[in-house]
Amino acid sequence: MYCFHHAGGGPSLFQGWQRALAPEAQVLPVLLPGRDRRIREPRFTDIDRLIEDLDRELGSSLEQPYVLFGHSMGALIAHRLAAHRSATGGRLPEAVFLSGCRPPHLPTGLPPADKASEAELVSWLKEVGGLPDELLGSPDWLALLLPILIDDLTLCASVAKRPATRLPCPVHVFGGDADPLAGRHELSAWRAHSSGEFTLTMCSGGHFYLKDSPDLLLAVLRKGLSGYRSPPRSGS
Repeated sequence: MYCFHHAGGGPSLFQGWQRALAPEAQVLPVLLPGRDRRIREPRFTDIDRLIEDLDRELGSSLEQPYVLFGHSMGALIAHRLAAHRSATGGRLPEAVFLSGCRPPHLPTGLPPADKASEAELVSWLKEVGGLPDELLGSPDWLALLLPILIDDLTLCASVAKRPATRLPCPVHVFGGDADPLAGRHELSAWRAHSSGEFTLTMCSGGHFYLKDSPDLLLAVLRKGLSGYRSPPRSGS
């Protein structure tokens, strides 16, 4: 299960998931360029260029059974990667799991990267609960975070310019019932991007419900993933 994180974030969002989801899946959080140990690599601000890079980087591993999970910005990435695979004849994921994100045909609900001030971005981060107040009050930390966030928001905005794609693989959507960015109505609109099985699960919490109260999400994922495990070989 390849996992994609939110704007301004990193793979630590999925800490503990391997333990929670074993043996149903091998959890592989994807570290995008321009953060953590890849901090010196240029960040992508165009979704098509990122998807082409991911498809090339993940390469042959996508020819084995896999699923995609994405939260917030990561949901847009997971959806576009599956759409790219569908358009180019690559192996599709067994399922796509999308969390805390409006579908591409709706306004993102995110602050405009090219117009929002530093104060407005910090206020938005506080609203969605993305970081502890002590970090948001640290000028040194913000000097590292905000350029990453701005580039990620630019990446998210680029998705709206792409044609809609209906995925033939199962699409399972999750969200927090108190999320100010993506409520039940917006999340249910992902159905327009699926021509196959579609489910919507609402969990208790805000935008980062998957950190604050992940039990229902992980239980549903574990149950769903069990149906995609390869059966044991004869004689094993």
